[in-house]
Amino acid sequence: MERVEYRGYHVAVGVYRLLGKDRIENFERIIDELSGGDVIIELFNSEFIISLKQIVFAALSAINAFLSESNIARSLGIEILLRLSSETQIDRAIDKIGVNKNVDEVGVCIVSKDIDKLEETMRSLLQKISTVEITEESLHSIDRVKKTVEFYNIRREEVESIQARDFYEAVLLIVLEKIATVDVER
Repeated sequence: MERVEYRGYHVAVGVYRLLGKDRIENFERIIDELSGGDVIIELFNSEFIISLKQIVFAALSAINAFLSESNIARSLGIEILLRLSSETQIDRAIDKIGVNKNVDEVGVCIVSKDIDKLEETMRSLLQKISTVEITEESLHSIDRVKKTVEFYNIRREEVESIQARDFYEAVLLIVLEKIATVDVER
């Protein structure tokens, strides 16, 4: 898991391949059990994640939206999902990236103002689900990048207009822009 501290908030993110036949049986129960008080935890289908930077950036954008009172959702967790999915409608965001028992991998974003509670929540979550962490480098695969292009509906012209080292970097920059401009799209 990658961790950052931003404006008094601690954020931890990761992407995990699920092991075992049961997968995650009751995502909502796990989230409800571990969330609350000073901890927000969001799980999402992560097949379109090509960098942990996407998740971190969505969380920081959501925090900024709440601090500037330009948030769309009432909760920080849902605001993170909106930004990560680049949607302005909660139902559409959940349809796009919500988790269910059929997902093979899951993204995790935990936010807390208390670093100790963040660490405790991370440990508890990883104990409750049987997973293998997917490394940052593994997220850069061409198959994932192609899924991401489709997920965010990125046009070839957009990719070609970006000055970047390669296709991966161009797509990542476009995705970060889409995350940053969610509230402009309303």
